[in-house]
Amino acid sequence: MLVLTVLIDAALAGQTNCTLATALADCTGSSCLNGTCACDPGWTGDRCAEADVGAAVHAVSMPHTWVWGAAPARDPSTGRYHAFTMAIKNRCGINHYRHNAYIVHATAASPLGPYDFEGIALDNRSGHFDAVEVEDPNLVTLPGGAGYLLFYTGAAFPDPLPPGNHTAHLNCTLGDVPDSDSEMLAEGQRIGVAFAPTLNGPFTALPDPILSTRPGHWDSRRVSNPAGLVLPNGTILLAYRGNGPHASGIGIARADNWSGPFETLLEAPLFSGYAEDPTLFLGPTGVIHMLAHGELHGLGLGVHSVSADGVTWTAPATAYDSYCVWAAGHTDRM
Repeated sequence: MLVLTVLIDAALAGQTNCTLATALADCTGSSCLNGTCACDPGWTGDRCAEADVGAAVHAVSMPHTWVWGAAPARDPSTGRYHAFTMAIKNRCGINHYRHNAYIVHATAASPLGPYDFEGIALDNRSGHFDAVEVEDPNLVTLPGGAGYLLFYTGAAFPDPLPPGNHTAHLNCTLGDVPDSDSEMLAEGQRIGVAFAPTLNGPFTALPDPILSTRPGHWDSRRVSNPAGLVLPNGTILLAYRGNGPHASGIGIARADNWSGPFETLLEAPLFSGYAEDPTLFLGPTGVIHMLAHGELHGLGLGVHSVSADGVTWTAPATAYDSYCVWAAGHTDRM
């Protein structure tokens, strides 16, 4: 089941003592007016860092199936909303998501759903880097009606395989017990991209990853959780989660074209502490915003950072916590 919330478009004033010279950091990308942060629509709090969320609703659900991580967009030709979300095959439980993950397509008349299942958008491909795992969909709309991109994480087992049975988890024949091969499969995670001319597809993935690990660097073990953004100059910015033997966190890469090659811009994780699942978008003044799931010291479950150029980012601030207020009136800790 996927939960969506709505950003409320009320601009609220925040802290005093901001300056025009330091407004990017002081007001998290919003404006500084007469020494006070004037929050852009959708943001609130002293530094305009907090997402001004409304009540949550159940948006996408599939019977007996785990689904999460939606990437939605509105089709300008029909007005319908399309969501691309990760799902787990074979009625498998959460312990087996890496062996059974794929990306499904659903549509709705409202951005809050309910969404109707339309079909499979991306699945694993035998003989490729995504031969087993396909997950973490991130949808990007290309400017000028040029089409749509789905960035995603793919993985395959190493070749040659170590001794043992590495297919038992593919259809949950062992039940929902911990997946003994999960980490071995994770070591093969790379980032891919697929293109489609319309939101109805078909999405065609490039044969090879657009971003791979870098031996000898902080992200030498695996890369995953991609988030793409087309900048005004036409270049592609890509945030991702990287893992190495001594570090884990958010990395940034850039390319002149969505098919690459991508150049990694950071020689250390962006934040000090665990962070994953970034998303990128442009604010009304052209500032680049990042939201991410983080477990950073003293901050909430969701963190918010901004950048003028995609390379230098402000210190993260809390964007949201782990409490979900439902439209029905009750609250759950997620």
